Amino acid sequence: MRSFAGALIIAVLLPLSGASQVGPATSGASSPEAFAGLFDENCPAGKDTDLTTVWQRFGVDGGLFNQWLCGVGIMPLDLDGGITGVEMYTDNGPYRLVLFKAKDGVGSFFGLVDLGFQKYHEPGVEVIKAASRQWLVFDGMGSSGTGVSSRQMTWFEVRETGVQRVLD
Repeated sequence: MRSFAGALIIAVLLPLSGASQVGPATSGASSPEAFAGLFDENCPAGKDTDLTTVWQRFGVDGGLFNQWLCGVGIMPLDLDGGITGVEMYTDNGPYRLVLFKAKDGVGSFFGLVDLGFQKYHEPGVEVIKAASRQWLVFDGMGSSGTGVSSRQMTWFEVRETGVQRVLD
């Protein structure tokens, strides 16, 4: 995982029109370890893991992530509030970060970060904090064509109520 520690990034953060917010689910406590453990049995056998019921329990659309073959890892994040993520990524595929929040020793689903198609490598991520606010900033692939590609910085604000895309 690449980071751009030490970089000074200044931006005015305004909500994007149509930006979706995903907050904590009301049912189905889970943890990063339990979520990542769903793949333990199927990965060595080279079988997809069906996550349809997991996404339903979290109250989110599984989309491209309903069937998933390995490609997960727990990502420690320097976020306040006991928030940890599980990355779902494969080369030449979509990217999703599933966030969990621990409270009183119990973990629960907190939100999602979806970046779509990441062709050549997983995106870099950095945690930015200012005063009492915090953001996850992803440096990922924007678009590509024959012999060219672009990078895109995407900012997600992390709040008590969940995570929201605020700047592309």
